[in-house]
Amino acid sequence: MRFVHCNSRPWLLGLLLLTLVGATVLVVTIKGPGLAVNRYNSQQATTVPKSPPVLVEELRYEGCGHRVEEKRELSAELRLLAPKEIAQIYNASTYQTSDERLRLFNDRPGLCPACKEHIFVSLDGDEVAVFYGLPGGPQQLKERIQIRTEGLPLQAVLDLRRGIPVTSEKELLHVLEGLMN
Repeated sequence: MRFVHCNSRPWLLGLLLLTLVGATVLVVTIKGPGLAVNRYNSQQATTVPKSPPVLVEELRYEGCGHRVEEKRELSAELRLLAPKEIAQIYNASTYQTSDERLRLFNDRPGLCPACKEHIFVSLDGDEVAVFYGLPGGPQQLKERIQIRTEGLPLQAVLDLRRGIPVTSEKELLHVLEGLMN
């Protein structure tokens, strides 16, 4: 059996090569991140907006079919987001973007604010109810009143079927008091 002597030339060259490789791996591991050229500038990413400065939200109300457009300036924080991310925040079904504005399209249940300014008294089944909207047009139930049609005069029931528009809370209370008596 033959033993390799530590003083032999191939043994010393192998040991030297192993030491150099180990030292290189150690230097690359410790200083490696600094050796690569960093082309990403974190300040640049926070100052360059990804989204346009103006947000236009187009709302279509399912109850009346009206479209309402709302414009607002996007905050600096929101401008850093991609348009798709902003659309997700606003639950928009679709969006369009240009240099000046981000347009979001959204459907909302019920009536638009302009239709909700009108109220009328009518029937919901055999109960008196207050509705948003106009008689004969799109409407949304506001509240049911605990008055049934059974004890009402025939003319009052006919008026309620057509709908009784009211222009103020005072007029609404007056109509409801008349139905109770």
